[in-house]
Amino acid sequence: MAETIPNKIWEKRDSGTQRAQFFPLMEEPKIDTLKRKLVVGVAPVGAFVTKDVLPMVPNNPKEVIAAAKECFDAGASLIHIHCKTPEGILSVDPQLSVDTLQPIKEL
Repeated sequence: MAETIPNKIWEKRDSGTQRAQFFPLMEEPKIDTLKRKLVVGVAPVGAFVTKDVLPMVPNNPKEVIAAAKECFDAGASLIHIHCKTPEGILSVDPQLSVDTLQPIKEL
């Protein structure tokens, strides 16, 4: 059975030491991104997230393509997307995938 983390850990602002025992990466040294290559991946399209839940989520091919361009322009190296119909419905239709991914590939 998994150990339950007491809520008190999250209530304290000075609980970095306590959090580190559950999330040891917090103790890793900072990476100087100006001296090393950094891959930034983004996932701006939720598979089952719609505009009624999150108004800014790209919800059709045109919006997905625009979001991809914006992400790449901001420095993203890769993008994870879910193709959606013009009505915002998640789809694995091959032609929809081509129609969405080809413009992104050409960015």
